[in-house]
Amino acid sequence: MTARLPILVLLVLVLGVQTGAAADTAVVRATLETEPFFEADDADADDPAIWVHPTAGRASFVVGTLKNGGLAVFDLDGHTIQRIDYTDEDARQNNVDLLYDVTIGGIARDLAVVTDRGLDHLRVFSIDPAGAAAPEPLREVTVPDLPVVFEGDDEISAYGVAAWKSRTGAAYVAVSQRHRTTLALLRLVAGPAGTIGFEQVDTLELPATFSLRRGRTWSPCAEEEGELPQVEGMVADARKGFLFAAQEDVGIWRIKVRAERFGGAKLFDRVREFGQPYTRTFDPEEEEFVCEIDEDAPSAGSDYLAADSEGLTIYRLAGARGYLLASSQGSSTFVVYNLTSLKPLKTFGIGGGPTDAVDESDGAMVVGLALGPRFPQGLLVTHDGDDAPFAGATNFKFTLWDDVAERLGLRIDTVSGDPRG
Repeated sequence: MTARLPILVLLVLVLGVQTGAAADTAVVRATLETEPFFEADDADADDPAIWVHPTAGRASFVVGTLKNGGLAVFDLDGHTIQRIDYTDEDARQNNVDLLYDVTIGGIARDLAVVTDRGLDHLRVFSIDPAGAAAPEPLREVTVPDLPVVFEGDDEISAYGVAAWKSRTGAAYVAVSQRHRTTLALLRLVAGPAGTIGFEQVDTLELPATFSLRRGRTWSPCAEEEGELPQVEGMVADARKGFLFAAQEDVGIWRIKVRAERFGGAKLFDRVREFGQPYTRTFDPEEEEFVCEIDEDAPSAGSDYLAADSEGLTIYRLAGARGYLLASSQGSSTFVVYNLTSLKPLKTFGIGGGPTDAVDESDGAMVVGLALGPRFPQGLLVTHDGDDAPFAGATNFKFTLWDDVAERLGLRIDTVSGDPRG
């Protein structure tokens, strides 16, 4: 069964600045950072996920994708405690998410699921219950014959990922497709000898062209011929049956997910560049198109979410309430939305201090539980796309959630965000 949206989506858009956004962007400081990863070494940090130990918060860890550099696992001091590299030079680990207490093939375990953008695979890892104290916290359990997700080449392969457990205990994964608007809904299934594979149960096509007022239409500018506005950052709100998806050059969608099917999709916020005209010229040296957006033209988007809209993560409060955090990569800031109303509440950046500032952030994840003495009221981990002062370096920054909450006037709840609840 495939749910589809029309190519021309009729949106009620009001040109100009949206109301409800915070007038000022607050600045917080990261507490610590991981080692730098260098593009020259084919290691490019991208997307983090925080695994929470069931009883000992300090034994929790962070897993991060490094693209061609594989995966890295960090303890809560930011030290690298495991590296997973691949001999296949085309392997490219893009995004990661976690599943807790899922039973597949009669085996109950916590899992990390990772998109391999280079090989169009979904890789699955079993998590050692000892967490950061284990010699190797992650062990791959993907089925021997790795299936592809989209059956395309490496330019239109598996990209973003979000995972969740249904009320019946089944494990589901949403995967986006690079340079396309397609989302695939997968269900994890048992393979031989304790391995895990998947089967596809639905797909969804988001639009690539949008209707504006006065009969005009608009599509984001593509730097490559045939490229469509892709989704990367995603997060599931399993309590309410929603998937949030950041379409990079468009905005953020809330998509219903019920009974193994995608449902209706609502574009509840749009990037600042939405609806602005642009010129597109071909650069023969770079062999790609160059897009020049008329920033002085009226915008049909927000004034606080700048393309690309990237990493999404949920901070949970009691009663299925909480905050949705989104990375505004174009402004190197983060937007905080009310999870229920989806209204923007605050914006913040992570400035220099104990570490350098967070710039051009891609993936992010927040956990509100007490994670040992260093992070007693929760942890926010963000990708840093420019790890100064190193040239061509990226890494991950760890920030106290209470620093964010106190600076922005947000709530702190160290109980309701238990991922095993």
